[in-house]
Amino acid sequence: TGGDDDGTVKLWHVAPQPPLPPPLAWGALGSASPTTSAAPTQTLAPTAAPWGLARTLTGPTGVVTSVAFSPDGSAIAAASDDNKVYVYHAESGALNRVLTGHTGAVRSVAFSPDNHLLASGSDDGTVRVYDQRTGNVLTLPSGANYVRSVAFSPDSARLAAGTGIPNTVKVWDATSGAELHTLTGHTSY
Repeated sequence: TGGDDDGTVKLWHVAPQPPLPPPLAWGALGSASPTTSAAPTQTLAPTAAPWGLARTLTGPTGVVTSVAFSPDGSAIAAASDDNKVYVYHAESGALNRVLTGHTGAVRSVAFSPDNHLLASGSDDGTVRVYDQRTGNVLTLPSGANYVRSVAFSPDSARLAAGTGIPNTVKVWDATSGAELHTLTGHTSY
């Protein structure tokens, strides 16, 4: 998927690729060399015409700034600078819902790994967390001028947001909205 300046999301077909060789076992975090010297057992050969435009998703009236697939592959979320998040059915491309509430351009979207939550970060300085099971929405103030990125922890329990001015990373409990950490130290945005 890819967002476009014309307010559309483009989906491409990708031809199947041969499987990758098994990963090498790596030593301690930050190690510069692998702990095994096993060579890859196969190489990847390009396939004929691997890309092809499958469909164009429409709806946003502004620039699409971020897109994300749900972990189960059933939905695509698109952030737009028209202050909204658009959620599409991935297979059909049908627009399922438009999420509103931000008062500034939406810059990032992310689904939780358990597929229950969708987060969006905005130029209004907030993160909104939409619970797909209950319909509840949490609005988390970042204390910053804007939010540029959002990401869930692998267990879906925490949500992090990269903010600008004062250039922090905020971490919240993803379901209660309780602030857990403010990470500082960045000196520029």
